[in-house]
Amino acid sequence: MLQTVSSTVELKLPADSQIQMLAGFQDLVDRFLAERPEELLIDCSDLRRVTSSHIGALWLAHNKCRDTSTVLRIVSPTHNLVSSLKTLDLYDEILINSPVGAGVSRELPERKVPAESEVFTLRFRATVDGINEALTEFKGFVERLVPARSHAAALETVFYEIATNIREHAKPVISDNIDFSATADSSGITLKFIDYGKQFDLTRQKSSFNPDEAIRKGKTRGFGISMVRKLTDSITYVREKDESNVLTLKKYWRNK
Repeated sequence: MLQTVSSTVELKLPADSQIQMLAGFQDLVDRFLAERPEELLIDCSDLRRVTSSHIGALWLAHNKCRDTSTVLRIVSPTHNLVSSLKTLDLYDEILINSPVGAGVSRELPERKVPAESEVFTLRFRATVDGINEALTEFKGFVERLVPARSHAAALETVFYEIATNIREHAKPVISDNIDFSATADSSGITLKFIDYGKQFDLTRQKSSFNPDEAIRKGKTRGFGISMVRKLTDSITYVREKDESNVLTLKKYWRNK
């Protein structure tokens, strides 16, 4: 979707986070910033699930607007987008010129915590389609059991980022299946990912994202690990003797 009114350009950020879709979005940003509009409006109303790729696309657009002295305004940011930007300390940077209050979806009332422990298991392929299909199944589990909608959105983001990280970095070779389990109880939820790819210890990766440093260095990637760390309470990694990678993440419903 594209609208041009006087010196204002409006684009819609696609909900699909695949490289081709976001590359097409960046092409449009470049095309219309070349005309030096006064404002660039980015409609984010479709972002029910927010990934690091979406954050990266907005950050890149933000930097390009800054370089061309164009005002960037985010139109209809979803609750999940606002939450993700706050998590990465990018809320003030990206939404500074945006009419946030009018477009943000409200948080729904919390559900009751699970009375007893419930387990969800899944085996899926480490492919784009496999991850998306698995995420749909996991979403049904968290929407039924997770007490706060904000927790549910965070867990969906964590699931997608970890599974995508395995696909891109571990590159499973012995088996391209990922074994996943989630155990939810009254205290919180434990997520476990098992894959047979290259050894890749997420806990040893640099995870801090500093907006000021990113501006100086022109950094537009590296949001995923930061999001996962800030959206969970603990992360452990083990490389087993059978050459499997076991990543376990914990999130509590309440502060411990």
